[in-house]
Amino acid sequence: MATLKRHLARNPGDYAGMVFELVQGEGGFYPGEREFFIALMRTVKEAGAAVLIDEIQTFGRTTELFAFQHSGLDAYVDVVTIGKLSQVCATLIREEYRPGPGLISQTFTGSTSAIHVSKVIIDTLLSSGYFGPAGKISHLHGHFEKCLKAIEKRHPAWLSGPFGIGA
Repeated sequence: MATLKRHLARNPGDYAGMVFELVQGEGGFYPGEREFFIALMRTVKEAGAAVLIDEIQTFGRTTELFAFQHSGLDAYVDVVTIGKLSQVCATLIREEYRPGPGLISQTFTGSTSAIHVSKVIIDTLLSSGYFGPAGKISHLHGHFEKCLKAIEKRHPAWLSGPFGIGA
């Protein structure tokens, strides 16, 4: 916190935003702590900067559609990027940060057919019991965690937790 505050104080009002990746590592092995993110995000917002969430890896892979929802950070998020699971990349922007026409583009947005596929994927995720504490994602995570812990117990030099969320 001290380092962030020191950086923000060097050039007050000159920062556009700070990007957060809520889960570190391929497969979602190292989720950050909610309290840690809240402290950082509050400080960033107090400095007049936006909170940007990178969900290229995590979108649709936690107990909620977005990892920031899983962590209860909805109130802090201004911009979120998604990709991978959605089959297209997208940037979702809170109204007060929305740019005018022609000021933003996506490198990998995709074709019209890919966007339709993305809509089907998201609709299926939302309507087929994937989310929540008893959802398919939570169930699959529990299965993998159990198996990973069994390997860890037999071969501690090969593998060790934590096994995060959505693993």
